[in-house]
Amino acid sequence: MILFHSNNDLAIITNEKKWTYLEVLSNSKSISEELLSGLKNARIVTSGNSPFDFLISLLSIWFSGNIPVVINPNFSTSQRIELIKELDIKYDFNDLKKNKEIRSTVKINSGDFDLKIRSSKSSALILFTSGSTSKPKAVELTFANLINNYHCINSLISIKSNEKFGLTLPYYHIGGFQIIFRAFFSGNAVVIPESFKSSDIFNSTQSHLVNYISVVSKTLFDFVEADYQFHDGLKAIFLGGGFSNHSTVKKAIEKGMKIYKVYGSTETTSMITGFNCNKFIDKIDSAGAPLFDLKIKINKDGHILLKSDSLMKGYINYPNSFREKGWFNTFDYGHLDSEGYLYIDSRREDMIVSGGENINLIEVNNLIASHPSIVSAFSFGREDEKWGQILCSAVILKEGINLTKDEKSRKLLGNRKQQQEFNLTEEEIKDYLKKQTVSYKIPKRIYFLDKFPVTELGKIMREELLKIIDSYEK
Repeated sequence: MILFHSNNDLAIITNEKKWTYLEVLSNSKSISEELLSGLKNARIVTSGNSPFDFLISLLSIWFSGNIPVVINPNFSTSQRIELIKELDIKYDFNDLKKNKEIRSTVKINSGDFDLKIRSSKSSALILFTSGSTSKPKAVELTFANLINNYHCINSLISIKSNEKFGLTLPYYHIGGFQIIFRAFFSGNAVVIPESFKSSDIFNSTQSHLVNYISVVSKTLFDFVEADYQFHDGLKAIFLGGGFSNHSTVKKAIEKGMKIYKVYGSTETTSMITGFNCNKFIDKIDSAGAPLFDLKIKINKDGHILLKSDSLMKGYINYPNSFREKGWFNTFDYGHLDSEGYLYIDSRREDMIVSGGENINLIEVNNLIASHPSIVSAFSFGREDEKWGQILCSAVILKEGINLTKDEKSRKLLGNRKQQQEFNLTEEEIKDYLKKQTVSYKIPKRIYFLDKFPVTELGKIMREELLKIIDSYEK
């Protein structure tokens, strides 16, 4: 089957240049023939120095019948070496291309460089989970997964011809990768902003009249704070990447932004539930309804189970993991309302058990963040001989708020400027929580940070945060 057609329609747009499908695909085909013609079904690492470089390498690997292994260019050298060794990868696209002069194609005709695949069931790529809570897992996805997920979004909002998708998420995460795929599969253009800064995303969207962008909650918050007014042709702002603030979503809608909340992961090839928040404003706190072929059920433990052709082929080196009689167990906790809308009660890493009591960490975070002196909170469990786990929280204070001089709790203020007035204690936070919730949902320890370590998608890096706290306590 033909995956992408080579023609003179625009494929990639930046502030400096534009490329047609014919130019992009013919360039990739030439590189494929000169670099990779002797390889078949080999795993080839690609990172790319830019979204454009990545796309050329991806297409070149696909043209040659090999499997791209997409590695985050921000991974450390040791992380990269470990992952390559674990997957027994022998080829790196950048190494193969180094010192190799690629001849340019002299004459090209429309249709000459259509990208074809033998089977939709064959492996399309290996991508890694974000690693925000643990070591990144290698996820193997097929072309059928990618195509099925395209139909998921198309069932939510009908994609037309001559539209533009903003590459507003990193291409080495599934959200960004699928922006590229759904644009190319539908024959539309990918618009690449200068960076993932909210202002650059806004400017790119306005300048190039982009029709679809995907954002995380932090970006949407920035849009609202900056009071951005988008052009009328922006059909959808897809909001994913974890929990989103009810107030922020509501304010965005009031400002005329067209918000579609979605839920998905690397394992589900991106979004698999979603809905139009503007149309169903009473469902703002939900993750949406099942898209296309997705089936959802909740097991006896409260875990969300999924069945869809968007579900990954599997984890590399983790055979049959997370499978329950044909269903994929996300280990996220959730429930369905009477109309079939999914609500995420907590992610699997957002639950701990302390003294036999189940504690929802998201609930605790929201309670702490409701304190007038606190910007945000991140709660977690630590092993404890008596309780099994104890509840701990890290918080960021609002500007101008600091701890009392004699505060003996764990202080990790970083570079925060000391104020003349000190007006908050750990005990005051606990007293505040006592009025809001039961005792076992009050943190035993509270750590004060200047900022949280986060990924490019704004997810808090749990392991990095714990390292910061551990280094302080030593």
